[in-house]
Amino acid sequence: MTHNATSSRTPAEQGWRTEAEIGSQPDCWRRAAAMLPEVAEVLPAPGERVAGVGCGTSLFIAQSYAVARESAGHGETDAFAASEMPVGRRYDRVIALTRSGTTTEILRLLCALGGYPTTEQGLEALLKQPAGASGWAGPSVKGGQGPQDPWGRPVQSRAPRQRPGHAYDLFSLGSDGAPGGTGEAADIYNK
Repeated sequence: MTHNATSSRTPAEQGWRTEAEIGSQPDCWRRAAAMLPEVAEVLPAPGERVAGVGCGTSLFIAQSYAVARESAGHGETDAFAASEMPVGRRYDRVIALTRSGTTTEILRLLCALGGYPTTEQGLEALLKQPAGASGWAGPSVKGGQGPQDPWGRPVQSRAPRQRPGHAYDLFSLGSDGAPGGTGEAADIYNK
C-alpha cells in the first residue's frame, strides 16, 4: 500500500472527499443564489471595472465570471491568478475566490491591496469591520463564520507572524485542538 507524504490515508480513502465535494455542488450553488438579497450591495455594479482572482479551480471560476460579465455588457472584467495580478492596476472591485478562505496567494494579494488582519483582530476581521479600522472593504467571507479547519474549529491567524520568512501565520492546532502534537494532532501552518 502506498501512502501520500502529507496524509496517512490511502488514495482510495482520500477519494471520498473529492466525490463528496462534487456531490455537494448543486446544493452549494442553491445556497449561494439564496444569499443574493443579503450580499447584492457588495457585488460589482454594472459599469464598474472588476478583477476576479483565484488559484487552481477558483481561477477557472474567475475566468468564467470575467467572460460572462463582459458578455452581458456589465463592464470590463479581468481574471488573474492571485500571484500574477498587477497590484498597481486600478479596479473598482476585486473579487477574490477561494474555497478554503486561507489560500496563501489570495491572502498575500489582499495584504498588498489593503493589509492583513492583526492577531488581535483575527480572521473575524474578514467577517465584520474591526473597531477603529478605516477603509474596510469587507466582508471578505460570507456565511457568518470564518474559515474552519478539517475538525470544524476556526483557523487561527497571527500577524505579524512568528515564523521567519512569512508575512503572517495561518494555522490549525490539528485534530486534538492543542499546540504541538504528532500525526493528525500536529499543528498545520500555511506554507
